[in-house]
Amino acid sequence: MSDISIANKIGLMTNNLHHIENGIADSGTAFKLKIPQGDLQEFLTGKSTELIAEKFNLRKQDLQLLLDKLGSKGAVGLLIGFMLGAKS
Repeated sequence: MSDISIANKIGLMTNNLHHIENGIADSGTAFKLKIPQGDLQEFLTGKSTELIAEKFNLRKQDLQLLLDKLGSKGAVGLLIGFMLGAKS
């Protein structure tokens, strides 16, 4: 699946997807997820927040354990997968 296809499927512009892939939070993605941009940036760098944990239906500490295992690249994959699943 191309970046354009993924971006279209999750309702983002391609440049927003590229930002996520590079670990950069942007306002468009944060708005789409209905979370502050700062929380998104924390998540993309491997840190759990209450709001993000709520999105994943997890406790903050459980999400942090998962992020510790996955690292920041895993966090990116988790977020994209979550957004793809939310659109299904």
